[in-house]
Amino acid sequence: MRKLLLTIVLLLVAVVIGGGIYVFLVSRSTQPASVQNETGTSPFGSGAGAIPSGGSGQGNTTSSQTSEQFIVLGADGSMISVADFRSEPGVQELSDGSYRLGPFTGSSTYQILYYAADKSFTVTLLEEPLGATRESAEQYLMNALQIGKPQMCRLRYGVYVPIKISQFYAATNLGFSFCPRAIKLP
Repeated sequence: MRKLLLTIVLLLVAVVIGGGIYVFLVSRSTQPASVQNETGTSPFGSGAGAIPSGGSGQGNTTSSQTSEQFIVLGADGSMISVADFRSEPGVQELSDGSYRLGPFTGSSTYQILYYAADKSFTVTLLEEPLGATRESAEQYLMNALQIGKPQMCRLRYGVYVPIKISQFYAATNLGFSFCPRAIKLP
């Protein structure tokens, strides 16, 4: 009886130690060192709110010439390699560790923010017609990240409209137009 109890205790200790090693190794492989110590907060889960204006639909076909790569996490936790946009012209690092992408003018049609803490993007559409504005923002982001539509759909992202622009679409993640479950816009 004593041998059986000792065997069970040793087996449990081995399982706990093995599980701890597995969790340690898995967590290290999904959090590359280049993105471990960044800060910033995302509005995901907090609903729609006021997002400062900034990004512009003007010049949205200019592609970045960045050769450095940067890892962002996909919505499913996978790693997506994108162009390192953080030090490119037209990108501002904000005080909370997030980044504002795009040229900034008084006639902004959209804004794109990258939140380093959860590696997510928020696109805010600031002008009607929303469909055309979303397409401009999508094109700009694809060029900035140097990725295609399939990778765009895998990003952790949200596309939103402030209530002052559209009460109907406010507080709804519209998605990218070419991704599954995207909301069709006029």
